[in-house]
Amino acid sequence: MHRPLSSEGPSSPLEVGVLGITGKMGQALRIICEENPHYTLVGGWSRSAPSSSKNFTDPRHVFEKAQVIIDVSHASCVIDHVKMAAQHQKPLLVCVTGFEDDPVHLLKPLASTAPLLYAANTSLGIALLKKIVYHVASHLGHEAEITITDRHHQHKKDAPSGTAKMLAEAVRQGRTSCIENTSQEGVSELLPITMTSWREGEVFGDHEVTFVTHNERLVLSHQALSREVFAEGALRLGGWLVHQQSGFYTIDDVYS
Repeated sequence: MHRPLSSEGPSSPLEVGVLGITGKMGQALRIICEENPHYTLVGGWSRSAPSSSKNFTDPRHVFEKAQVIIDVSHASCVIDHVKMAAQHQKPLLVCVTGFEDDPVHLLKPLASTAPLLYAANTSLGIALLKKIVYHVASHLGHEAEITITDRHHQHKKDAPSGTAKMLAEAVRQGRTSCIENTSQEGVSELLPITMTSWREGEVFGDHEVTFVTHNERLVLSHQALSREVFAEGALRLGGWLVHQQSGFYTIDDVYS
């Protein structure tokens, strides 16, 4: 049984390691760890970072020192990091997107000796939006035109975003539930899900799911107002993960 996620920090400082510490998300995590007494940054690693007292040249040193490791590096590094987590039996939270293949299918077989949580988006609001999208799709999915739009800063390379793909999967699962629970003819003729991505300015992350039927339009949306929402969410998830047994987890396991 999973321990419920608490909105409060751990009773003693959680010793955190960050992979990809020089990136925007890594820096947001560093700042919170320095300012919040519930967290201690014991070290980090980045492909481009020079060695220092907190920046290690080898990510293995992060696994040796931290209670939980948060990976915000790059998709090309994640498999190696998962293997290190297994070797050191340390909890690893992967917040990386941009995988060529489905990250769940890619990472799940590797999570046998340590807790591994994959979260394309660490925001509580997005976790709730995903549940709402599933619920709406389970009722309207067979008759609605569905569009998913994501907007991010101009530096984000992957499109659609990992969050947009996650929401699309929630739509597909909701549609499946809809079809299984209806006897209407023609429900197998589902309209395609339209995915649209915008990269502009310094947008932290906006996501919108629109359902349009013949006589109404329903819009579900989430807007991140700062990058800190993702960093704070990641640290809360890290605090949850250290209490879990070895195995693979997703955001659905946390907010079940």
